[in-house]
Amino acid sequence: MAIQYATFSGRKICVIEGYIFYLSSGKNSGKAGFTNTWVPLRNIEEGKLGSFVKPYTPNRRVSTFEMITMIMGSEFADLFKEKMGDDGGELDIPDESMQEIFCRLGNIEAACISLTIGTGFWKMCGGINAFEQTYNSSTAEIIINCLKELKYTSLLKTSYEFKDSNRNFLSAKEVMDWLINSQGAEYYAESFPDSTDLETINQKKHMPKKKIGFINTQRGAFCAQDDIRQAGDASSLFKISPSSLEECDTPTFPGLNESWYKNKNSKNFAKQKLTTQSQAICKECNGSGKVLKTPTWIIIGQAPGTKVRLPCKLCQGSGYR
Repeated sequence: MAIQYATFSGRKICVIEGYIFYLSSGKNSGKAGFTNTWVPLRNIEEGKLGSFVKPYTPNRRVSTFEMITMIMGSEFADLFKEKMGDDGGELDIPDESMQEIFCRLGNIEAACISLTIGTGFWKMCGGINAFEQTYNSSTAEIIINCLKELKYTSLLKTSYEFKDSNRNFLSAKEVMDWLINSQGAEYYAESFPDSTDLETINQKKHMPKKKIGFINTQRGAFCAQDDIRQAGDASSLFKISPSSLEECDTPTFPGLNESWYKNKNSKNFAKQKLTTQSQAICKECNGSGKVLKTPTWIIIGQAPGTKVRLPCKLCQGSGYR
């Protein structure tokens, strides 16, 4: 997937999967190991140099485990605690350096995107414990193992190719306008999702679209699903040959014939539309069913020769032939 990035305040910035990402210089997050790492942003605030607002900030009033649960979800937090070998309960107390890592990652989806790119933080390796002669995994390695074990790495089905847009923005407003309106940023400011929000978003993403009805592309007519079920035979409903039924029964969604859906989206309108299109409008009465004529008889109370509306003989008052 090609990703266009711009430059703001000396840093590369772009939109990936609806999230705003920037390439961290490590100036404020070097201790957490995020030098040269693509991480998500919640917002960019106006300031002299521009302020990059990370998704969350460490909270001394909240335990590290609670912070991880909120950001990454309870399933991840439980497994992470287990793999950390946290028998002493270190995660049950506020640890700003550990919280900083997850505050930077944003949520489990953004973490997977950052891992897909794979620079900086994700290259950090553990080391040998000289006393016990055992390998101690780095925090990055433990996070990667948790994501793999929980199969969150199934999100990593693509690769990203970064391309320079040759844009250099000078104000936060300009760069945010570009990120939102041109690059399609969705998850920023208050809409940046935590683990609970992300679960709801993913459910909606994978929810099948509701079929509204069927289109007969030969006539451009719409029919509600209930009409077809009641009719039993779509060919009789559309008055077309059985060979065209496959085309007739093709499911369609709002937008295929948007203007028609907006005005004719009910079952009654659908039936009326079918009736109108399946019969030719009577030219004599122009579909009204009545014509203005002078009767051959005298109507009491009206002057001789007064024209009245009489049933159309051509269509017998139906308005159609």
